[in-house]
Amino acid sequence: MIMTEDNNKLVFHNKTGLRARTAALLAKLTRLFDAVILVRCNGKMVNAAEILDVLSVCDAKGHNITVITSGHDARDVMRAVVDVFAYNHEISKNRRQWC
Repeated sequence: MIMTEDNNKLVFHNKTGLRARTAALLAKLTRLFDAVILVRCNGKMVNAAEILDVLSVCDAKGHNITVITSGHDARDVMRAVVDVFAYNHEISKNRRQWC
């Protein structure tokens, strides 16, 4: 994961395609914080509040996902987004170990 200096943009290399669990957690964050979360992948940008939109643009493997936050709670929601991606990355890694 790479965060830019302004802390409102996160670039994450997505090896496996974005999972439904991650998209659902991003949508939940949009309801918990006073902020907008935008997700860009494959040249398209969507609001993270719409799970199906996020899944439709971020389903391909091997692409970068850019997350941009804005609003009153932008910094706090970005910290939560980083936690979501880190947590789900660990779950995926552990799941491969169990197989």
